[in-house]
Amino acid sequence: MSICAIITIGLFLSGIFAGSTAQRGDSAAITITPAEPLMGGEAVLSCNFHLPEGERWLEVTWKKDGIGIFRLSRKDRKKTVLRGSPIPSGRMDLENAPEHSLHITSVEPQDSGRYQCIVGYGDDMYGETIMNVLVPPSSPIITPSIENGKIVERDLLTLTCESLNGSPPANVTWWFGEQMFTNATYTMDEMGTGKSVITLKAQEYQNGRPFICKAWNRALPENEPIVAELIADILFTPRATITPASEDVIEGQSISIECSLRGRPSDYREVQWIKDGTVLDTPQLAQTLELPDVSRTSSGQYRCSAQNSLSWGPQSNDFSLTVMYVPSVTLLLEGLNITTRKEGDQIALQCIVDAVPEANAYSWSHAGVTVAGADQPIFGINSVVKDSRGIYQCTGNNTVASAMSNTFFLDVEYLPRAALFSEQAVDGVVTVIESEGATVNATCVLDANPPSDQVQWFRDGVQITGEESATVSVAGITREQAGLYTCKGVNSLGVGEASSSVQLIVQYAPEQLQLMPQEHVAVAEGQKIPVSFTCSAESVPEPQYNWLYGEEILAENSATLQFEGAITRDRKGMYSCQAANALGQITGAVEVSVLYHPSCVTPLSEYVGKIGDVVVLRCEVDASPSQVEFRWTVDGEEVSEHADKELVSEVTVELQQLSDFKEYHCQAKNKLGTGVEPCVIQLFEIATALPASPVDCDYIALPTSINITCKEGQAAGSQQHYVVLSRAGREMARSLHPDFYIVAEPQKLYHLDVLAVSGLGNSSRVSLSILTPSIEAPKPLMSQAALIGVVIAAIIIVFIIIIVIVFLSQKKKKVNKANYSLREGERK
Repeated sequence: MSICAIITIGLFLSGIFAGSTAQRGDSAAITITPAEPLMGGEAVLSCNFHLPEGERWLEVTWKKDGIGIFRLSRKDRKKTVLRGSPIPSGRMDLENAPEHSLHITSVEPQDSGRYQCIVGYGDDMYGETIMNVLVPPSSPIITPSIENGKIVERDLLTLTCESLNGSPPANVTWWFGEQMFTNATYTMDEMGTGKSVITLKAQEYQNGRPFICKAWNRALPENEPIVAELIADILFTPRATITPASEDVIEGQSISIECSLRGRPSDYREVQWIKDGTVLDTPQLAQTLELPDVSRTSSGQYRCSAQNSLSWGPQSNDFSLTVMYVPSVTLLLEGLNITTRKEGDQIALQCIVDAVPEANAYSWSHAGVTVAGADQPIFGINSVVKDSRGIYQCTGNNTVASAMSNTFFLDVEYLPRAALFSEQAVDGVVTVIESEGATVNATCVLDANPPSDQVQWFRDGVQITGEESATVSVAGITREQAGLYTCKGVNSLGVGEASSSVQLIVQYAPEQLQLMPQEHVAVAEGQKIPVSFTCSAESVPEPQYNWLYGEEILAENSATLQFEGAITRDRKGMYSCQAANALGQITGAVEVSVLYHPSCVTPLSEYVGKIGDVVVLRCEVDASPSQVEFRWTVDGEEVSEHADKELVSEVTVELQQLSDFKEYHCQAKNKLGTGVEPCVIQLFEIATALPASPVDCDYIALPTSINITCKEGQAAGSQQHYVVLSRAGREMARSLHPDFYIVAEPQKLYHLDVLAVSGLGNSSRVSLSILTPSIEAPKPLMSQAALIGVVIAAIIIVFIIIIVIVFLSQKKKKVNKANYSLREGERK
């Protein structure tokens, strides 16, 4: 930073700190408002002083840089502008400013300087201060250094920005977008010039974008600098781009690769295409690379670059071309190339796939059937078995297609496998139902590789000598000949495993069925049956047991019946056990009785009749045990006469008057107790006419509701209810009695019909037209005029009371004075 700039800053700082406190001696000081006036604004310099005791000021003189401005005389209180004043009178307020103040109405840059106020009072008193005028800087001027009249990328570019006539000098900064250059060189001078110089290397990305210069000092609003821009015009070599960056193509298809170019100037002279580092032979200005009928060798990394009048530009990004093709699949046998293996040997088949993209799925087939779970390129069998024999193939898949390998035949040698069959066999068991002497034929069927040349027969594990043919006959069967029969085969590998067995047995149907418990079981409802039921029988083969309740199977294939939870009355009855085999079955049963309190078959019954009829009321209950006693009541009184028969009781009622139509209660009791709820029998009069209309209807209408009250008309002998309908037929309310509450809206006219309804029809209608009132705002207790009258009356009453009090007080004084005069006369 220059010495001049340091001096200028020092002057400004001293002015800021001295503006309100500069003084000479201890009794005179100058304050400036504002502390740093703005050019074109106003400034008031106030002279504040304290004279020695007993002294009065005679005159006040203002000077700038030692040159007089004006003098104020105490005598005439007039401010006289002095000759040669540095501030013209036209820029000063000499009439309205405070008495000892200097008021500059339009501040100019030359007003900056040192000011004095001199107070004369027989001696002189001085006050001093420095005033700095803030001047906005000029618009920045940008000067670039350009050689040969152009800017080429990577050239050094020097940009100079100057802002003149600022007070203080402007702070000048360089910006590119939102980023400020921190390496710029800033200088300023005493003439108010701020300058910033930046040297940088021109870059391609700066082309067409602005370099921004900002100038600011305290004369400008905060964060509002003066801005100038320079749009960079930078020449650069071509920039090449290939989009997208990769592409997959199926072999045999065509593809076009586009090379997008951006350079300045755009006078492209040549375009090159490079594959995997090798320049391709293409037309000189081919921005599109055409690849017809691509093959797998076309895969690789492609780039492009271009040349303009400056030079060759950098190569583009990599473009990855992948040529996909159908898999080529080969199946190989790992290890010894022997296609015949013995049972138990290991084998591994390898599926080799040449494909792009790589195979993403494998599958294996055996004898034309896909092998589940075989989805790897290696298919291994840890221990081959007879069923491993056959033709194998593998399939390789990629996103293009799938292909199948060559075939491979695997031959497996194994010991003979024997299977024993008989005409009477069922699932390997021969059942002899007839008497001894029957004949059974059996055949040993062998599967072997190499084929079997001998058969061995066994009964209960002991070889039968003399039997080597594949078929045997057991004639004249006796119990002693019963047993397990098996056979084995023999080939060059050895003796095979035994076949499945054929067992000769004598069967008979189940017999001698036994039940536990044997007698009848009785359980109270809600309790659990305390024991399990079991059954057993003798038979060959062993029987299967099923416990049933009716057609419902409770326990299948189990000789034991377990009871869970409490039993209910609907589960009483016979619980049967069935023992069965293929020859027959036997059945037994245990009876279960469930005991429970009486309950009504029909909890609520209705009977109808008319006066003069005789009606028989029936009460039926369900109970166990069924020996019950009935009790009838009506209106709380017991009915003594009723006919009871087992679970049914009847009461005969002669209908002589309307009061005979009542509600009867019937309860039954057995040895467990009385039923919880009585049976209710209601007796109604048969309706003979339509219901009568309600009478004497009245209503109360409120803003939001309507209450309607009527009296019932003469009953028509049948149950009836009451409704309120709108004239449109919509039901507004319903009740067993003609009393209704209806939700309404304020100030609305309702046309309503009230009628009675029974099973025979409707009564005639009672029509009402009801207007609901409006909702009124609450009224004040009294009007404003009445309130004023009350206040006036209260004032008058208070005034009268005051007059009366004053009158009585004066009267009392007169009486006291008269009494005093009287007492004086008596004393004389």
